[in-house]
Amino acid sequence: MDDEHRKTRKRGMVHPEDYQRSVIKRSRVKGQEYINYKGNVVRAKSIGENCKCKRKCFEKIVEADRLTVFNRLYGLASKDEQDIYLEGLLSFRPVKRRRKQTEEFIGSKRNCSFSYCVLVNSETKVICKKAFINMHAISNKRLQRIQQLLAAGITPHDKRGHNISANIMEATEKIRVHEHIALFPIKEAHYASKDYRYLDSSLTVKTMYTLFKDKFSTSRITYEYYNKTFREDFNLKFGRQQVDTCCTCEALNIKIKSKNLNDNAKRVAAAEMIVHKRRSKQFYRTLQDVQKRCKENDNVVGLAFDYMQNLQLPKIPVQDLFYLRQLTVSVFCIHNIKTDEVVYFIHHEGNAKKGPNEVCSYIYRYIQQYIPNHVKELHLFCDNCPGQNKNNTVSRMCLFLKDSGRFDSIDQYFPIRGHSFLPCDRDFGHLKRKLKRFDRVHTLHQYIELIASANSKHKATIHVVEGNDIINFKDWWRNIYKSTAVSVETTKVPKDKRIPFNISTYHHFSYHIKDGKGVVVARTFINAFVTHTFVLSISENLSEPFGKAYPAGKIPITTEKMDHIKKSAKFVEDCENVEEFWNSIFEWPTTTN
Repeated sequence: MDDEHRKTRKRGMVHPEDYQRSVIKRSRVKGQEYINYKGNVVRAKSIGENCKCKRKCFEKIVEADRLTVFNRLYGLASKDEQDIYLEGLLSFRPVKRRRKQTEEFIGSKRNCSFSYCVLVNSETKVICKKAFINMHAISNKRLQRIQQLLAAGITPHDKRGHNISANIMEATEKIRVHEHIALFPIKEAHYASKDYRYLDSSLTVKTMYTLFKDKFSTSRITYEYYNKTFREDFNLKFGRQQVDTCCTCEALNIKIKSKNLNDNAKRVAAAEMIVHKRRSKQFYRTLQDVQKRCKENDNVVGLAFDYMQNLQLPKIPVQDLFYLRQLTVSVFCIHNIKTDEVVYFIHHEGNAKKGPNEVCSYIYRYIQQYIPNHVKELHLFCDNCPGQNKNNTVSRMCLFLKDSGRFDSIDQYFPIRGHSFLPCDRDFGHLKRKLKRFDRVHTLHQYIELIASANSKHKATIHVVEGNDIINFKDWWRNIYKSTAVSVETTKVPKDKRIPFNISTYHHFSYHIKDGKGVVVARTFINAFVTHTFVLSISENLSEPFGKAYPAGKIPITTEKMDHIKKSAKFVEDCENVEEFWNSIFEWPTTTN
């Protein structure tokens, strides 16, 4: 097969129809041209010459009918079908007259004679043997085999390629390979919608084969055979190591696979796993629904936001830096689900921290700059980190945005812990792949340039954050809203059965203007039927937040860490911009705490 038409082989998939033996076998059945195992070209079959017999067989059948006879034979799917078809065109009868045999022909006595015919336009026409061979482009040897089978009353059956090879593996060896591969523990995909199964990321087929030979040193199994069995008989991949997995999934999987639990306990664990998986997938279904609504309705916007893993500055491949505390750089991402646009807020630890003040300041600033005033429905997606996203400060900011009339409705969604893959994580993946290519980063400006060029499809907007940009949301909301409240549904029940506003127990908050000012509706799970309504307002004066979180504009760095930063800066290459940046860091205020 030509390279242009060859299928792209997927990992773990084989295409036996493209093997050379399959191509040759298929071409021979169809009578087409092919290249044999020696590399020689075998020409396509065609109708032979005129038989030139007394019956004038070729003259009785016109050329178009001869071509029909030829195509009818080679249009059949297999050689067995062709032989059965040819057998049906033959008839035999006992020999009527016998002649005395000479010594030269003793032993060649025939028991029957054959007649040959072809089917032309639903009419059977008798022809000679040579015409029969030439019209069907078959060999005399093949015809003799069919005659012998017909006389013996046996149906033709192709026996080629069915001989047992001397190099064939024994059944016990095959079972041994299957059992060995099945010994390795399998992990299931954590975030995928399909049931992908992975072996440990540190394994390879070569490593597995080495372990097999260590265990069965006398086995005749070769690496090629082991690899072929793994690819064809096992739909397994070698996955990356899982991080941030769900503790509930892990605990239930241990129960399901435990040998110490009875069947009833395992069935209960399996049922809990099904319910848990359905609740976890509800977050992603809601994300897809919001994405669809955003593209259909201009008044709807969805945002996903999260912090990236901390970056270290400077980033230098020097062993001494492993023992030094470096300057931490934080990257906050807001991904617009409607437009797929990404905005980053970047700062180092001397300009801002990673708390609710920062998160609220970034979201508030994004809404003012990037969301038009006609948008009245907002959907927020984030993880369950209590110190950043899931806390009273972010909740009161959403409540304020609704009460002040900026939005008519706001929905805040939190995934089940361990099932929190967000669009931001894809953006972070682009950044990490870009940063891996560079082993030296000396300044914050270099990080900004790398982040800006990380994704070629969607250009990112980057804001460099200063200390004066962070608003003090933590102290602002306490004069407007309550810190806790009892749900409206349980105000008249006994005190020990009342449900307080415990923000960590809920995964879906709704702030709708129709519910009234200061009202938040909480659900234990996303889109759950059971709701709890809380009234949190204590003041009608909705003043906008304006106080600075860091009045000095800078956050002091501890003296010990500053000493480490100075030591790590010795490995930084000399450059004008680099020197200016590190001199500004050394002038930063310090504290002994």
